[in-house]
Amino acid sequence: MIENLTRDDFTLFEDGVKQELQTVSRDELPLAIALVIDRSGSVAPYIYELRKIAERTLEELKSDDEVALFSFAGDVRRIKDLTTDRRTIADGIDSIRAGGGTDIVDALYESASYLAKAAPDRRHAIILISDNQATVSPRVSEAETIKVAMESETVVYSIKTQGENRPLALDLPTLLAGAGPVAKITRETGGDIINATNVASFNVALDSVISHLRLRYCLGYYPSNTSTGSFHSIVVRLTDRLGKAGSDYFIHARRGYYATSASR
Repeated sequence: MIENLTRDDFTLFEDGVKQELQTVSRDELPLAIALVIDRSGSVAPYIYELRKIAERTLEELKSDDEVALFSFAGDVRRIKDLTTDRRTIADGIDSIRAGGGTDIVDALYESASYLAKAAPDRRHAIILISDNQATVSPRVSEAETIKVAMESETVVYSIKTQGENRPLALDLPTLLAGAGPVAKITRETGGDIINATNVASFNVALDSVISHLRLRYCLGYYPSNTSTGSFHSIVVRLTDRLGKAGSDYFIHARRGYYATSASR
């Protein structure tokens, strides 16, 4: 993690055109986080430890940061509404019983939509805990999920568990499609996928996500392209003195935004 960056350290392009940054600051708005847990068999070995790990790790958030709890298998359930009570979230995790398919896309869509409605004035983040192997056809598309996350400015992080040993045929749709929907959704929203192959690494992974959420920069500028009703791509880089993107450093930033008259 790189702290104490200033406006002079960043370069930002919108639709390929360099923009003049007006402000660069540490984002201090309170968080609204959806903890979204896969309750299929892939996460079953983690549930017991997850309660203790989550309660301890979530205490690292600021006191006014809120957390909601979702679980999903073949359907999506909101177990706990947004709350500052970490114990309530831990107790909700205790109530999760494993079983069923894996409807990841709908889970991300519903949790992002909930955060947008329930906490419009907060920063939004989703922490997905799953093996990322979708086995259920979603009601909404990957593109719709990315759009609602973009419009609500929701960053998606994935803690990827090892999953179950399954016949190869069950994984063929994901293999043929590449890395699956989670890789694209996390990338487009400025999040990341962190692997957790056992309970010990799961603890480290959740700590890492919380650290990322606590150290995010907010870049402000007036777009040179003022057209509305379309998607505008964003590319963020650091200045040359800090090295080369992709080797000397990695930036996680959302890939763009949908322009509306209300947002400009």
